[in-house]
Amino acid sequence: MNLLLINPYDYRTVQSNPGLLSFLHVLETEKIRYAMTVPGPVVRDGFKYIETPENILDTETNNIGNLASRVTTNELTHVIAIDPEGAMTAMRLLETINRRDVRCSYISYEILFRNEIIFPKEQKLKEFDLAYLRLCKEVLIQDSLRGEMYRRETGFNGSLFFAPVSPHEYLGAPPDKASLRKTLNLPLDKKLLIYSGALDAYAKPDWWIEIAECLPENYIFIFISFDGRQFNDPTLARIGRVLSSMGNARFIRKELPAHQYMQLLRACDVGVALFRPVYTHWMNGRNIRQMGLSSGKFCNYVSCGLPVICDSNQDQFRQLAEEYPVIQTISAPGEVPSKLERLSEITHETETWCRKLFMDVLNPCNGIKNYLGALN
Repeated sequence: MNLLLINPYDYRTVQSNPGLLSFLHVLETEKIRYAMTVPGPVVRDGFKYIETPENILDTETNNIGNLASRVTTNELTHVIAIDPEGAMTAMRLLETINRRDVRCSYISYEILFRNEIIFPKEQKLKEFDLAYLRLCKEVLIQDSLRGEMYRRETGFNGSLFFAPVSPHEYLGAPPDKASLRKTLNLPLDKKLLIYSGALDAYAKPDWWIEIAECLPENYIFIFISFDGRQFNDPTLARIGRVLSSMGNARFIRKELPAHQYMQLLRACDVGVALFRPVYTHWMNGRNIRQMGLSSGKFCNYVSCGLPVICDSNQDQFRQLAEEYPVIQTISAPGEVPSKLERLSEITHETETWCRKLFMDVLNPCNGIKNYLGALN
């Protein structure tokens, strides 16, 4: 198998997607020959990247030739496109190299819903997406909930394979959390509640303020993002000003590579994963109403031995909370103190429950291997 993975996301976004990193890990361990496109500059971290122009998605420019020139097209056997933008690039590439015998497949992290389309470029994106999907026999997606959403939206009737957006292994809590905190310059005398990920409206920043207002005195609220540029947003600056004035919130602005980021999580005590659809972009409307197991932050927390406080209106989280006490759901920010108290009561069982949840539900490797097996 000579596989080209058409990835439309920049290196920061790749780093923030543990499911995609797990996919690359499986390709490496299975010794599958592959390369993955990344728009813009990359860091050489052991995976096989092809840097492409940052405007690779611009159909008005002849930039697809740059990618075609970087690929040994006569040896190419498989193309996997990631999400609608990857599908558009894949279709343009296949047309350019005139290869109709290449096996095509698809990975879905984001779903473009046709009733949210308002711009001509989004309509074009949808057309490319569906055209490419007609060439595919299988799709890798996070879980059955997301799978049914995908089938209803696209009409796809091929095979679905499931793999959460999760790390490829369970790390668990460190044996010496105090030493790790010293290394990371984190406070030793407080418990750490952490929010990691996109600092966007769909992450409920208004709830962050209310959580900080009612947070127990022995906690600090920490925020970190893979993309440090988000801290320059004036809206976030205003929210940050309010949080900072309370004295119990801390922003870590330094961008960390994936392995250091996971170490930071392991030094914390509880994770927060909050979502709401805001419909300001095709990725954050219905696509977010039911996250399923497509939340990288949720899966990262659990894989690092952290219990998670999340939304009760997310069906998948609510169902997991019924079976795994390390998942606590809330319908209002004022419920956080009682949930933290509940989690403190099971501290001695946290590691056992997180490991069980990861092994039972979140481990993505078997799903990825089954998917790749279908491609063979």
